[in-house]
Amino acid sequence: MSLPHHLAAGELLTALRGASCGSSALRLYSLLRIHLPPSDPSLAGRAAVFALKPLSAAGSLPLLSHFHAHLIRSNLLAYPQVASSLLRSYSLLSPAVAHHLFDQMPPATSNLFVVNVMLSSLCRSSDLASARLFFDDIPDKDIVSWSTMLACYLSNKSVADGLAFFRTMTFTTTLAPLVEQGREFFKLMVEEYDLEPTIHHYGCMVDIFAKAGQLEDAYDVIKTMRVEPNIIIWTSLLAACKRLKNFDIAMEGLEKVLAMEISDENAGLYTLMSDLYAMGGRWDDVLKVRRLMEEHNVRNNRGSSSIKAGKPPGLIVPAVS
Repeated sequence: MSLPHHLAAGELLTALRGASCGSSALRLYSLLRIHLPPSDPSLAGRAAVFALKPLSAAGSLPLLSHFHAHLIRSNLLAYPQVASSLLRSYSLLSPAVAHHLFDQMPPATSNLFVVNVMLSSLCRSSDLASARLFFDDIPDKDIVSWSTMLACYLSNKSVADGLAFFRTMTFTTTLAPLVEQGREFFKLMVEEYDLEPTIHHYGCMVDIFAKAGQLEDAYDVIKTMRVEPNIIIWTSLLAACKRLKNFDIAMEGLEKVLAMEISDENAGLYTLMSDLYAMGGRWDDVLKVRRLMEEHNVRNNRGSSSIKAGKPPGLIVPAVS
């Protein structure tokens, strides 16, 4: 007894998804097209996506071009998932053809998913300069866009540039999923490529960990630096300590910073230190920082004192405008 119409199509779709060679995929796809219910054109799109994987694995550009012509006739390229799958298939066989296809796609089809596939194609072709130009022109980058470009630097062994790019990334994207990538970049730079980290590389790692709330890791970087940490690095750590209310780690850095020369452009650090000492109930140290602020003619521009209710009796805090 023959299977019901929708079950036959479902079984064929499952078989197509597991097809391992191009010829089998085309036979299954042709059968499936006969059984597809006309009321559900999205199934045809799914079938095309499943067929493209073994077709690209076959490594035959003429075969892929033949299927491309079918997709055009069937108007299946109007589906972004089909367009992106075809683009990915071409990128494996001919990045130049992939780029040409992308340039011909209408805006309605070229959504961010398709754009990221094109970026991946450029990265796969080891054309780092073109990939970066393309990346810079993406108007609404998502985490996939940033991660793809980051991986491009790694695959091209541009680790130092990749770490600098990663720092830019931390100001733009959700950081948590990317911390391990930054850690791996730094490890590769030092251990595999034998590059000596500069103060900027160390600062990047401290900033990455601090923004992700990993204060122990941030402080470990500072303790193991081969150069003296500068005031920017300490500020990054202390700001994170204040945000996360971690006075114990903050104490490790406060005395170090107080021993450094604080320039006018970093004068806001005095207020940060005052807030941290107040958070830890270290009122004598709060007054010490305030006296330093007076000595260096530093004004608190927040409009009010950083001292909160609960200060011990007899502590007089000068009014700060």
